[in-house]
Amino acid sequence: GHRHLVSSRQPSSAHLGPSPPLARGMSDALAMVPTSIGLVGVGTIGSAVLRGLCRVDGLKLKRKFVISPRNAEKAAALAAEFPDLIRIAGSNQEVVDATDCVIISVLPKQAEEVIGA
Repeated sequence: GHRHLVSSRQPSSAHLGPSPPLARGMSDALAMVPTSIGLVGVGTIGSAVLRGLCRVDGLKLKRKFVISPRNAEKAAALAAEFPDLIRIAGSNQEVVDATDCVIISVLPKQAEEVIGA
């Protein structure tokens, strides 16, 4: 991959050439994100991560997110906030089966149960 140095210096407002290294790096990073992402564990942290991915990515890169149904209230709120991006699965297994990448965001005491299921 390419390495970009990040400078604390702000780019000139007259800059008309290629994107500064930081912007190119972010673009390259987004291009490597899978096209379908699952979330098992729709709690505070999982919801925040998913909201960030939806806001950064939006419809621009056509990512789709499939989330577990366990915390129904938070899952419904996310699906309502991003109806074109998020679908609530019927089970954790459906999240795994329907996506290229799964984020597991559960409490440590729940991890073994969730991963072993």
